[in-house]
Amino acid sequence: MFQDVLAFIVLFFRLVFAYMKAVVRLVVAPSRVPVRGKVVVLTGSASGLGREIALRLAVEGARLVLWDINELGNKETAELIEAATPGADVSLYTVDVTNSDLVKASALRVQIEVGEVYMLVNNAGVLVGESLLALKEEDIRRTININLVSAFWTLRAFLPAMLEADCGHIVTTCSTGGQNAMHRLADYCASKFGILGLDEALESELRSVYQKTGIQQTLVCPHFLNTGMIHSIKQRGHGMSETPEAADVIVDGILRQKRYVFYPKIFSLSATVKELLPHDGRLALLDFVNVKIPSQNQTGLHED
Repeated sequence: MFQDVLAFIVLFFRLVFAYMKAVVRLVVAPSRVPVRGKVVVLTGSASGLGREIALRLAVEGARLVLWDINELGNKETAELIEAATPGADVSLYTVDVTNSDLVKASALRVQIEVGEVYMLVNNAGVLVGESLLALKEEDIRRTININLVSAFWTLRAFLPAMLEADCGHIVTTCSTGGQNAMHRLADYCASKFGILGLDEALESELRSVYQKTGIQQTLVCPHFLNTGMIHSIKQRGHGMSETPEAADVIVDGILRQKRYVFYPKIFSLSATVKELLPHDGRLALLDFVNVKIPSQNQTGLHED
């Protein structure tokens, strides 16, 4: 009985401290942690958000290791980095992140050729944009494999060295679609809900299984970005955001080692609102927001 009372008292004070810390963070942002000279592996770097993140981390002096299956797009990213930040340290690897053996071999190459990895940014992703019955079987499998399963392979490849050093930073690109599902995004949202679960399970394992406190995590949750992954949406009050503006906020949040980065920031409330509203109330809110996602099949499957 005494142990239970003591545990409750500890819980109470931890909750009070957590709320106080959150209030302070509303007015005082944490300091940016420098990445100059540190090795950063970034998947999905050939276009879209991945490219924009790479451009900004290059300015910060990171030693970039760019992974993408699109060799030409990856080279274009490197050229843009060189033009914007002459002399930036960039290494290119053509990697299919769904191939576990290739991921493992490529990770070993990175460790030998570049050095120990400080930050892993799991950003590779695709989006089809079709209704459940219109989706092709191969598109479903590909979406799940790229958006979710690949993160298992990269984490299994790079996490052991981070655990040994008790140091590192794991950044995972999720989506607001990983908290609130939407029509014509069944496969995409399923993969992003999975990414959210993987990220939270990893946090629990770092604390309870591996008992490591030096590895940071950041979950990135942008709303619809104009990356080419999705070509048109309609909704009340907010359309697609421009990727460069989103990348500014996202990279700043990563460098400040924020646990969650939402863009636009208002969407940080979406999960809370979802839990507070009764089901019919949630449906009423969705009707008010009035998100309309047309078929995206004019240009087929999009990658980022």
